[in-house]
Amino acid sequence: MQGFGIFVVIGVAVFLYYFFKALSDGPPPDARPRSIPSGREPPRIKGNGRYSVEAVGESFYKPALHAIFGVSEEDGGEEKHLDGVLVLEDDNPHDKNAVAVTLMGKKVAHLSREVAADFRKAIARDGLSQWKEFAVGVEVWVSDDPEDHYSVRVDLPETP
Repeated sequence: MQGFGIFVVIGVAVFLYYFFKALSDGPPPDARPRSIPSGREPPRIKGNGRYSVEAVGESFYKPALHAIFGVSEEDGGEEKHLDGVLVLEDDNPHDKNAVAVTLMGKKVAHLSREVAADFRKAIARDGLSQWKEFAVGVEVWVSDDPEDHYSVRVDLPETP
């Protein structure tokens, strides 16, 4: 019976170790950034339905794109339409105006420098500067090539 008590103590100790380790590790890497005020959804930026804004840098985020989409089973590839989130990256060391494109909490691309600067001007003009995230439509072309080629486009309104 003493042996059973030792197993119980060891089991409880292992459970507590992993429980507190999980708490200290913080949210999983694909969790949504916490820049959205509690209980509020980000404002939706409605585009014209053309997905005319080509994102950049997809090749840096191939692991995230592959995790979300895999490889297309359609000959020649296929387009997928999803809701995404644009995230202002004020602390980006390469561009103070950087805007990331995220899908399912994973960064998959950025707006180009020019588009990002224009986007930030537009949200300031429209009184949305308190927000750091914006819901948008995103189109992703998924290749049927095992090399995992992807193209990301964002549905934004035409700039004046």
